[in-house]
Amino acid sequence: MARWIDWGRKCACPSTRGRGTPACSFVLALEPAFIKLDRSWVHGIDEDTAQALVAGLQHFAMCTESQLIAEGIETDAELCRLQDLGVELGQGFLLGPPQPVG
Repeated sequence: MARWIDWGRKCACPSTRGRGTPACSFVLALEPAFIKLDRSWVHGIDEDTAQALVAGLQHFAMCTESQLIAEGIETDAELCRLQDLGVELGQGFLLGPPQPVG
């Protein structure tokens, strides 16, 4: 992985939810350019615990010069809450449907 980064490639890591999720030590060692916030946290963003987690991940991303990407944004309320928490990148049906690559 280090060689890819040396070649100017950027990597992304999933956040701390879902199957196959990397341990925090893995995220620290990898130093990803992006950290993807799982849609399960986005859909629960009205809960205090989800907001605290997103705020913590956003702070971690800033401190490590990474960017947080919120996945699965489907409502205006989710988008507004994420923006309030400082998340600048996102994907989901609210922002547009999936598009063909080619």
